Amino acid sequence: MPATLMYVLTNETTGVDRRYDSLNGALDAVNDNVGNSDIWVVQESTRGRPGVLRWVAEGRGHARTYHDMPTLDRRGARQSLRS
Repeated sequence: MPATLMYVLTNETTGVDRRYDSLNGALDAVNDNVGNSDIWVVQESTRGRPGVLRWVAEGRGHARTYHDMPTLDRRGARQSLRS
């Protein structure tokens, strides 16, 4: 039987955990259920092995849309500054 993945959205500000069948569902929930200043984390888990979580995403407030993301040139410049 193949492993089935699920995604856990933890709102660290309120201490609420919610489980979703897809990553898209978890990220949609960030926009729908997380306050503007709440700290959140999305982790991936395999059903039947709830203690094994893998980090997927984290942030504060609503998930960003592609309109908010820096251009590839700006992301590359930021990487070179860190080196």
